Amino acid sequence: MEFTYKEKEYGAFYFTNGLIEFFQDRIPESTQDYKSTEDFESNAHINGILLKDMWYDVKGAQFMQCRSREDK
Repeated sequence: MEFTYKEKEYGAFYFTNGLIEFFQDRIPESTQDYKSTEDFESNAHINGILLKDMWYDVKGAQFMQCRSREDK
């Protein structure tokens, strides 16, 4: 998934082992790992604001990407 929030780009990768990696584009230290879809939906945030609470303010939301890397 890719989207823009407050002029910054963010992304999330869904791995086949169920892990979701969420990050600000080109900022490696921003990476957040979630163990499941439920964990991501409940806890993913930007600067402490949950994604689910800001979703109507995001722009250009794209599709979810799936990676087959099992070792993440």
